[in-house]
Amino acid sequence: MSKIAVKGIIDEDFVNYKLPCMTIMFPKCSFKCGKDLCQNSELAKMENICVSMEGLVSRYLNNPITKAICFQGLEPFDSPEVFNLIKRFREETDDPIVIYTGYTREEARENGWTDWLGDYRRIIVKYGRYIPGGKPHFDEVLGVNLASENQYAVEERHGKVEMDKSIL
Repeated sequence: MSKIAVKGIIDEDFVNYKLPCMTIMFPKCSFKCGKDLCQNSELAKMENICVSMEGLVSRYLNNPITKAICFQGLEPFDSPEVFNLIKRFREETDDPIVIYTGYTREEARENGWTDWLGDYRRIIVKYGRYIPGGKPHFDEVLGVNLASENQYAVEERHGKVEMDKSIL
């Protein structure tokens, strides 16, 4: 059984996406935003929890309330296990998977992540670093307010921006 380290799990999250989601907080970050600017500094200080991927998938599937999965920070893309977890979830469900990242879309393209994610349906990525004092705005794709005007969400499909109207 494959195990991964996480910082925390919220079984029923009503804040980070327009549908109720299970939120999984990943433990690694390169602190590309700068340690002084980290909005997750308290999370960074928490101990890691070791959980099985099978257990996470089962926990999600057996919850009648949740309709999506949300990966967030520290930084999901800095934990290579995120890709294995996406693959594992996709073996069981086509529910939306939302990834909150501080990387820009260009950085994600350079790393090949957008192409890899584009092989799966209903993968939504919130791009952009937190900018202190930035202007919050409502994001139509996520259905929630984001902290800075440079942040936005798209559904990744073969590296292209496409909106899937069926999830709205």
